[in-house]
Amino acid sequence: MNKFAWNLTFKWVVNLEEVENNLLEIEVESWDTVVYVHGDTDFESSKDLIDSFKKYWEILYHDISISTDDKLAIMSDDFWEGIYELATFEWVSVTYDEILDRFNEVYEVLSIREAEVSNKYGNRIIKVDFVY
Repeated sequence: MNKFAWNLTFKWVVNLEEVENNLLEIEVESWDTVVYVHGDTDFESSKDLIDSFKKYWEILYHDISISTDDKLAIMSDDFWEGIYELATFEWVSVTYDEILDRFNEVYEVLSIREAEVSNKYGNRIIKVDFVY
């Protein structure tokens, strides 16, 4: 079983009741649906996981990390209403382990994950998903 975390923007309003993972709907001032989701999956790649969602809904934007490709820590399965924020760490000396150590005890953190390779520095960008 693999772990994943991502945020997605779906075109229009979609009903995600059948999604069997932890899901936080993010309020936006448009007719689109924005969510943060994390959980377990049998899919082996982020492309396969994205394609499974594209069968049912049009995805305008996605930002995904999956444990088969990325270092990923799910810090909390407790979801509550609040303000969702995504912090991105990109610098020549940024490492996943450093960010994990820095935010390991922060209650509001949902996940810490590697993302794409930085065009500026050549190392991985680290993302931290929060709810306040």
